[in-house]
Amino acid sequence: MLEMKELVKRYGNFTAVDHLTLTVPDGSIYGFVGPNGAGKTTTMRIMAGLLQATEGSIWMDDVDMTKNPRLLRTKIGYMPDFFGVYDNLKVTEYMDFYAGTYEIPYKDRKDIIDGLLDIVDLSHKKRGLCGFPFQRDETAPLSGTKPHS
Repeated sequence: MLEMKELVKRYGNFTAVDHLTLTVPDGSIYGFVGPNGAGKTTTMRIMAGLLQATEGSIWMDDVDMTKNPRLLRTKIGYMPDFFGVYDNLKVTEYMDFYAGTYEIPYKDRKDIIDGLLDIVDLSHKKRGLCGFPFQRDETAPLSGTKPHS
């Protein structure tokens, strides 16, 4: 189970996330919907261990992940809507890069990438170029984190 407790993120006098508390049961999929500036991206970055909260905590299975963002990054994958990849990067090259950011051993990456592309029915795109919008192409790198179940 993932729990965010009283999560706050401030940038100077601006509060981007204001005391958010949320519990996500095991096996659940949640999404954030709201207007620009509502704190969705900020919350996701905090949840993924990429940004530190001003206040509050993130717990997963009774472990305070706020104190161990490296462990948190092994449990939660995050793909922003724009990552800034090169226009001529192949899908497999992009996924290999992303696997490296999650410290997946180099020797394991090809099999993992091939398996993930099979799961999302995108094996036919593995030699193609990675461009925007990714649509379903973005789901496979997230799966490389071995999601918590």
